[in-house]
Amino acid sequence: MQIPRTAALRSLLIGALILTLLGSARWLLLQQPSRPALSAALLGHTIVVDAGHGDWDPGMIGTSGALEKDIDLAIAKKLAEYLRAGGATVLLTREDDAVLGADKAADMAARRQLAEQAQADMFISVHANSFVADRSQHGAQCFYQRGNERGQQLAELLQAALIAELGDNQRSALVHNGSYLLKNLDMAAVIVETGFLSNAEEEALLMDNDYQWQVALAIYSGVIDYYNAQSLR
Repeated sequence: MQIPRTAALRSLLIGALILTLLGSARWLLLQQPSRPALSAALLGHTIVVDAGHGDWDPGMIGTSGALEKDIDLAIAKKLAEYLRAGGATVLLTREDDAVLGADKAADMAARRQLAEQAQADMFISVHANSFVADRSQHGAQCFYQRGNERGQQLAELLQAALIAELGDNQRSALVHNGSYLLKNLDMAAVIVETGFLSNAEEEALLMDNDYQWQVALAIYSGVIDYYNAQSLR
């Protein structure tokens, strides 16, 4: 028995619609990975996530022209989403291509003021590195201020989480002596250099949406480890 042409056409259209919906659902999952469940470790904590640079300050420029300020913001927003889903109160220093002051000094002072007024207990500044003298250099690395024990512990735990999640990294958390924010913030404060834009392969990774989620997840995991360790003291 022959199937009427209209019925066959309807079946084809329904099949095509189902395939389209399945494809759209998969795309959405890739764009927004599953959010973490509430974590007791994060409840009651206020975290400032600082997307480095912005507007007239592009930061480092990659081998193909990627701007650090854009990568910093993309990863910072993903990290903020994870932390909020986990139960933390999160403030972003910027949520678009902007700065907080007319010049670098004013911008840094405003970021510091935001963190202090929020009475945050953690400050994570997201950046990307560059070393054009040796373009083979790669890998995420965390920095802290000498004498800030909370910052050092956070940086070391974040470094371990980044290595565990991203791999191919022999770097260690190090002291940073030139950061206005790390010097002046009395909280667990760190800079996370998420990779090297001077390395073409790593620049491509840092521009990739899925990889940005991976970096954000690694930082999130390190934050959980830090608060869990603090609770044992």
